[in-house]
Amino acid sequence: MERNSTGESAVFTRDDSLTETYESPLPAFFPDIKDCKCKISVFHLPVIEGVSSLRKGLCEGAFKGADSLFGFPSMHTIKHTGNLGYHGVQVFQAPSRNETMVVNIANKHEDVKPEALALSKIGKRVYVGWPFLKEGVVSSISDDMFKYEIQMRGKNKVVIKTPHRINSFDTWRKRVDKIETLYNKRFGVVIGDIEFTAQVLLLKGLRREMNGALAKDFCKPGSEQEFAVQTIVDTVKHPDSRTKEEPPRPLNEDFPLESQVFFLGHGHYGCPAQVIAHSDNALALRVGVCFYCYSLCQSRHYLGYVMCDD
Repeated sequence: MERNSTGESAVFTRDDSLTETYESPLPAFFPDIKDCKCKISVFHLPVIEGVSSLRKGLCEGAFKGADSLFGFPSMHTIKHTGNLGYHGVQVFQAPSRNETMVVNIANKHEDVKPEALALSKIGKRVYVGWPFLKEGVVSSISDDMFKYEIQMRGKNKVVIKTPHRINSFDTWRKRVDKIETLYNKRFGVVIGDIEFTAQVLLLKGLRREMNGALAKDFCKPGSEQEFAVQTIVDTVKHPDSRTKEEPPRPLNEDFPLESQVFFLGHGHYGCPAQVIAHSDNALALRVGVCFYCYSLCQSRHYLGYVMCDD
């Protein structure tokens, strides 16, 4: 059929000099277009200077697989195998009756002691949510009996294990079953038995420190999310450049002369200001204050501003 074939590209333009009648392809439903002003012509793509042909596919040197740029999901960040079989993957809230390509991931943490796992993971930045990776920091490790945390005693790290409460065993097991079911029946991924889970504080973004540095801002304790340890990726080759931490920049770069700022110091908090000079660790500002006395300014009666040096 013509609709499934490739043809010439067309461009439609208005031409007021045209007086032709465009005959309707479906006269029973649409009338003819009288005095049609539309002109159709063949459109050719513009020629790119110095390029004889366009390359189909990825350019040479493009990162792919486990080396993909952060944000591009890849299953190759965890070692896995695949097989075709009847797995009953949930499709539209019903198990599939057809064969499914099932992914089996390798658990590199089998036969690892929980204390050793806690020392190697807690406090470390990892990537979770495989294959759609998100950055986070591990706050604790759990198994079916204990929750493992790290405490500093002098210069040494000590693993503290806290038994689950009486009713917490069922709660932990239910969470584990939910993780297994999600991967198994929804994604067609067999992750194996979950011996350990990691409680992870996910990355929210960047925050500006008092010294001007940019630091990663993670969720607060108490808002951890839980992940099976075998689905955690320790490192990626190309971290997200959008959340790259930066040291403080010189004041003359962050606050150039005559730049407009807001003063957040004591006395004139929130007043507009202008940078008039700076040294290595201090700024000189011309601050806009109220015409009236400072008490009126504090009570938010902003009737006008004058500029004064502060």
